[in-house]
Amino acid sequence: MGKVNISKNPIYVFFISLIKPTILIVTWLLFIFLFTTPQIRFLNVGDVSKTTIVSPLTAQFIDQVKTEELKKKAEEIVLPVYSNNPIITLNILANLNTSLEFISQVRGQTVNQEEKITFIVGDIGVLSREDALYLLELSDENFKNFSSICTQLLKQLLEAGIKEEKVNQITDLVINSPTLATFTPQEVDIASKLISYQVNEPNSLVDLIATEQKREEARSSVANITGMVYRGETILKEGEVVSLLHLDILEAVGLYRRNLFQYFNPFYFFPYIALLAFGYLKLFSQKQVLGGNTLNDWIWIGATFLVLIISYIYRGLPVEYHFFPMLTVGILIGAATNIAGSAIFIFFSLGIFVLIFPLKGLEAIILLVGIAPALIYMQKVRHRAEYILLSGITFSVLFLLYLPIKLYEGFSLVASLDYSFKLAASSAVAFILAMILLPFFERYLKVLTPFRLLELADLDQFTLKKLFQEAPGTYHHSQLVATLSEHAAGKIKANSLLCKVGGLYHDLGKINHPLFYNENQTGGQSIHQKISPSLSARVIISHPREGAVVGKKVKLPPQIIDIINSHHGTYLVPYFFQEASLKETYPKEETYRYPGPKPNSKEKVIVMLADACEATVRSLTEVNPTRIKETVETIVKERANDGQFSESVISFRELNLVQESLIDDLLTQYHSRVDYGKA
Repeated sequence: MGKVNISKNPIYVFFISLIKPTILIVTWLLFIFLFTTPQIRFLNVGDVSKTTIVSPLTAQFIDQVKTEELKKKAEEIVLPVYSNNPIITLNILANLNTSLEFISQVRGQTVNQEEKITFIVGDIGVLSREDALYLLELSDENFKNFSSICTQLLKQLLEAGIKEEKVNQITDLVINSPTLATFTPQEVDIASKLISYQVNEPNSLVDLIATEQKREEARSSVANITGMVYRGETILKEGEVVSLLHLDILEAVGLYRRNLFQYFNPFYFFPYIALLAFGYLKLFSQKQVLGGNTLNDWIWIGATFLVLIISYIYRGLPVEYHFFPMLTVGILIGAATNIAGSAIFIFFSLGIFVLIFPLKGLEAIILLVGIAPALIYMQKVRHRAEYILLSGITFSVLFLLYLPIKLYEGFSLVASLDYSFKLAASSAVAFILAMILLPFFERYLKVLTPFRLLELADLDQFTLKKLFQEAPGTYHHSQLVATLSEHAAGKIKANSLLCKVGGLYHDLGKINHPLFYNENQTGGQSIHQKISPSLSARVIISHPREGAVVGKKVKLPPQIIDIINSHHGTYLVPYFFQEASLKETYPKEETYRYPGPKPNSKEKVIVMLADACEATVRSLTEVNPTRIKETVETIVKERANDGQFSESVISFRELNLVQESLIDDLLTQYHSRVDYGKA
């Protein structure tokens, strides 16, 4: 049983690709949280300041001491909320009704008067013998009226709520109640005794939940007491005792944090989102994410850390001073690669950017939304006017989004306009700086931008002129391949400009031996008829490699050289292999295959297919729509079956779209023409 090579396992490769950026992120976070200036990070109330601390920016702060004092005063004046207990209320009423019912029953008994008095006094201890005798001598109608009014009065008292402090005042409340206005003095006295006898506990109790809620409402109704600290203003003097107000101000200007996760928001996860996206693209795209095949990915990550370290060192400056270098690098990456590379950088930077300052989540969202146009459309910019327009759009979006945020934070209209304009202006500075730096990146870091591609697509280029002079047939073939590739790339949203330029230069190696290729032969006997099939194949197979050599000499971008190298992949040269099979017993297939590499991007696949289809259709003896369609389908199928697309991320759906585009364009190029006869 053979050994399993774990280094080829996709999961293993994925995690290995994450090791370096993980180490970088952890190192950066440790740098931020462990090496911050100690006297600022570890200050507590009551400490003595070792240095004089000056505000690095103008900011609004909340005076928590005064705010809390006002909140406590508002809380203290809130009265308790009472609610009547229905069970206690019903029990008190039931007890009174029971006593009155007992007296009514005693009144109806046939025993003598003395025994009735004894029964009443014995059961209702608060009544005297005179009170009992008085109740016994009342007529039935008067007693019924007496009972009804007593019950009514007790209900009124219970509904109004009898609080604890009023339990001992029930007698006075009954005596002074207008409900008993029709009672005689003795009846009022008896009623007060009967009712107070039943009320031995309050039915109106403090509602703790409602009271607390009311107090919280009172606290929340108190507005925060705010103040302003201005840039250059002294916050703490050396030797001064630190107060809570000092910490409030230091926190407002970003020099202090009470809690490591006080400003927690989803943007903390952005570095890790970017990290996973980077690992995914590295694994499944089979190409470097940020800088093509020649610019090391870590140059961009190094640039990221350079921007962030500068931001950290000068973190006291307003946010706009830190925003424009980050946006500058993001624009450069967007121009040099694609939206994926730029988005990875912005997500990574913005996530740690939030940790440095700290920014609130809403502010971070404003920055992300504001630079979205630059991320999305940077790759589509083809002219300076479009670049200026994109700069204006970014300026406007940032200004219009940031202005209401500053107004909401309590800044005046003038101050809000000032902050918003400075932030928006920093984006304009970023675009200007990016345009200044682009030529440097193009020249020294081999970065391929749309502007550089447009220069290379100019047919007045020296290299293309030389190709026209040395191999005119190849030159015209390359122009057709460029057009076919550009149109096909547009169908699948690949880089159409890169495909066009790659098509123009893909056969640059044919400059060395132009007559070995059919398109440059003017008739007569082919040079291949005079040499062996293996020698012919060797010359033909060498033109991608020789084209790469020529490309390096004329300083073509590495991405174009990669297309030159891979536009035949490792495909077989079928004609000469068949010729060799007729002359040799067992010719080696490896001798008649291109050395590769196979195309590992959509753009390289498109140029490969456009080159093969144009050359094959042009060589057909009979050109008609059916033959063209069959030829293109056969070429795509044969190369797919031969594994030429195995290292590319192109899908079957995209291959079908490319195939359809090639067929349509070739039908247009080689359509039948009407014979108009002689003039």
